Order: sequence, then C-alpha cells, then structure tokens
Amino acid sequence: MTESELKESDDETRKWYSDYLDLMEHKRNPNYGRAQCFHCLLSPEGDDPIFIGINRLVAKGLEYMN
Repeated sequence: MTESELKESDDETRKWYSDYLDLMEHKRNPNYGRAQCFHCLLSPEGDDPIFIGINRLVAKGLEYMN
C-alpha cells in the first residue's frame, strides 16, 4: 500500500467514525451516552471513593443557578 492509499484509508475511517458518532447522537442511544459520560464527575456510574456523591452536589448547584 502506498502512503497516499494509507492516508485515504485513514480519512475514510475517520469519516465513517464521525458519521457513526453522529448517528448515535441522533438516535439517542443510551449505551453510547453512558460510554461518553462514564468518566464525567456528574456520572452516577462513577465508583471512585473520592468522588462518591459529588454528582448530586454538582447537580444541585447547577439547579440552584437556574
């Protein structure tokens, strides 16, 4: 494979992945959402003992601001 063919293949792969992510957001796929938000401090899925409960605290603070 030549260098230009590799670059073209990489570009096609990036385009496909971008289209896939757009589709997941459009379909509102809950598994995709959980995967995207897994490491977020607001995620209730977090099990780091340092951050347990911080999602509720931040959510209340955001609610107060509105």
